[in-house]
Amino acid sequence: MRRNERNNLSAEETHEDINPTEETHEDTNPTEETHEDANPTVDTRKERQKSIPREKRTRKMDQRPKTWIASKAKTGRNLGLAYTTVRGVDKPAKEMLKGCDASCRLSCGTRISEADRLKLLQEFWKMGDYQKQLEYFAKRAKVFDKATGKDKEDSARKYSRTYTFKINGVETKVCKFMSLRTLGLSCDSGITTALRKQGEGSTLSPEKGGKSTDSACNTLRRKKKEDLTETVADHINSIQRVPSHLCRSSIPDREYFPEELLIPILFEMYTEKMQEIGRTENTASLRQYREIFHKNFNISFHMPKKEERDVCYALREASPEHREELEILR
Repeated sequence: MRRNERNNLSAEETHEDINPTEETHEDTNPTEETHEDANPTVDTRKERQKSIPREKRTRKMDQRPKTWIASKAKTGRNLGLAYTTVRGVDKPAKEMLKGCDASCRLSCGTRISEADRLKLLQEFWKMGDYQKQLEYFAKRAKVFDKATGKDKEDSARKYSRTYTFKINGVETKVCKFMSLRTLGLSCDSGITTALRKQGEGSTLSPEKGGKSTDSACNTLRRKKKEDLTETVADHINSIQRVPSHLCRSSIPDREYFPEELLIPILFEMYTEKMQEIGRTENTASLRQYREIFHKNFNISFHMPKKEERDVCYALREASPEHREELEILR
C-alpha cells in the first residue's frame, strides 16, 4: 500500500511539474506573433527579380541610382545635411556661422536679426536643388564696375559685388562675409559660378551634365548605339544554347551557353566575325559587349548543380567500355 501511495504521489508531482511547461508553451505564442510582425517585407534581390516579367528578365538587375553612395551624397549635399562622400569622408550638416562684428562697414548686425538669418538658412537649403540655389545666388548678388581706386587700370580687381537678402519683402544689403556666413558657406564659389552662367539674360543656363543639346547630334548617337547593340545581339543569338532539363520549374526563363565559353571568348568570336564581313567602324569594345550581354540577355555559362545527377557524373567519368551501360540507365 505504501509503495502504491508513493507511486501515486510521484505521478501527481510529475503531472504538476508538466503543467507549468504547458502554460509556458502557450505563453510563447505571442512571441511568435511578435516575431512575424517584426519582420516586414524587405526589398531583396530575389523579390525584385520575381516582380519583373520573365520575358523581360536579364542576366543582371537594372540599376537603382538612388541607392548609390554618390547619389546619396549628392542629395545630402544639396539639402545641407550630413553625408558621407564616395571616398568615405564624413561631412557635417550646414549650420549658420557667426556673422560680422561691430566693425562691419555696413553694420550688418543691426540690419538683420539672428532669427531672420536662421530662417534664410533653412529656406536656402530646403530647396535641395543645385540649379535653384544658383538662381538664388544670381538674384541676391549683383555685379558692377569698380568705381574707386587710384590705379584703376593696373588693379587686378575689375568689378565689385553687392549682396542682398530679402527679409519681410524688403531688400536688405549686407556684406559678403555676412552673406556667406548666414548660409553656412565658407567660400563664394557658388556665387561666382552663378554670375558666370547668368550671362546677359536673367535666367541661368541649365545644367547639361555632359549631354549635348544638339538634336541632330543626339539622333546620330542614338542610331549608332542601336546599330551597335543590334550587331552584338545578332552575334549572341547566333550561338546555340544548351537546354536546361532539371531546373525548368525554378528558372525556366534562363538559357545556357556551353561551359567552355566565356565573355572574352565570345568577344573574340565577335571581333573575327566583324573582320570577316569587313566592318571596321562602330564595333563594340569588350566593355560594351559585356554590358549588352548582361542587360539584354539572361544567359549563364555553367549548368547549375541540380543538372548533374549521379548517373551523369558517372557517365562523364566512365571509360568508353562502360558508357553504353550507363547510357541505358540515363
